[in-house]
Amino acid sequence: MYYTQQENDRRQLKSQWENALRDSIAFLYRTDDDYHYLLLQADEGYQLGLICLSERQEMVTRALGAYSWNVEHNITRETHWCLGCCYHFQVDGEVIGTIGTEGHYRDLQGELLSNILGQPPELYLRAGRFDREFAGDVEGLRIMRDG
Repeated sequence: MYYTQQENDRRQLKSQWENALRDSIAFLYRTDDDYHYLLLQADEGYQLGLICLSERQEMVTRALGAYSWNVEHNITRETHWCLGCCYHFQVDGEVIGTIGTEGHYRDLQGELLSNILGQPPELYLRAGRFDREFAGDVEGLRIMRDG
């Protein structure tokens, strides 16, 4: 099956636009830039005649929805622990480890020490290969340890 150059350009535009919309890292760290890129791509596609006005409006609406969700998420993740975000673990202002996107707490050498699990989030220390024990609650971005 052969496609015209315009059909190929249309497919490429829509594919690149969908990939940019789904790029959670770009939205997480460069929210405004990713949003503006999505709008520019939708406008360019419309101006080149690759998409119709209703498709452009749908793309702009979806981009706005993703943008507003990510702005709210960025505000929330600065005050509350969020699964899917990375954090530095500090004690008295000194970084002693990291908490990765899966909630795994690792020391600076990369050794797994504990996990943050559940809703509301709780800290569990590793006790052996497969066992864990409750170590404290996560309140906002603070970990309140037992004992």
